[in-house]
Amino acid sequence: MTTAELLFGTELKSVSLKGLNKRTGIPVRTLHSWKEDPTKIPLAKLRKIVRAIDLTDEEIVKLIRGK
Repeated sequence: MTTAELLFGTELKSVSLKGLNKRTGIPVRTLHSWKEDPTKIPLAKLRKIVRAIDLTDEEIVKLIRGK
């Protein structure tokens, strides 16, 4: 499971796509598409999403490790 898949599977359950759209400027349609297939998220956009939901360094490491 990729970091993006883990991110959409855990952390983003509490964030609506519209809310994430407002925080990142990424269109809702694009976010929905990425939610369906997180492997398609470009790294720069993934970083933008991570910053927008204020993950701590510790949470990011947990996502990357899959724990």
